[in-house]
Amino acid sequence: MLQVDILLGGNVGDTLEIFSKAKGQLIDKAGAIVRESSLYRTEAWGFDSDPFLNQVVTLKTKLLPHELLQILLSVEAFFGRERKGEGYAARTLDLDILFVEEQIINTSDLVVPHPRMGERRFVLEPLSELYPDLIHPVTGKTISRMLAECDDTSSVEKL
Repeated sequence: MLQVDILLGGNVGDTLEIFSKAKGQLIDKAGAIVRESSLYRTEAWGFDSDPFLNQVVTLKTKLLPHELLQILLSVEAFFGRERKGEGYAARTLDLDILFVEEQIINTSDLVVPHPRMGERRFVLEPLSELYPDLIHPVTGKTISRMLAECDDTSSVEKL
């Protein structure tokens, strides 16, 4: 069983209901959710939009990382996620793989650990709630240190 940390995000529709149903689909299709952070209300990052909700969940799965990625993409699509070109946009649901244990994966369709997590307070806050002492396998820093050093000043409010 692999332990995988996934960031949920969204700001279109009933995000709480979407998160609940999406987590149900993850359990049905991918494995057991063993930990969940609090929910966080966060500013849109990189574009002007309504605030997002974000949450980190830890999943135990038998799936390989690329198999899990396909499940995540199908769950996003089920909830109306549309990927239109480059850039950031409002969305019903975004599911990002942050960590797959201590693995480092760098392929054309999957990079783990998530390559921009250190720049994003909306990722680091919920991740630090769950795993402040987790050491990032690329930077060698703990999540709490990465959060303390993060230059992102956008609003992140624990609900």
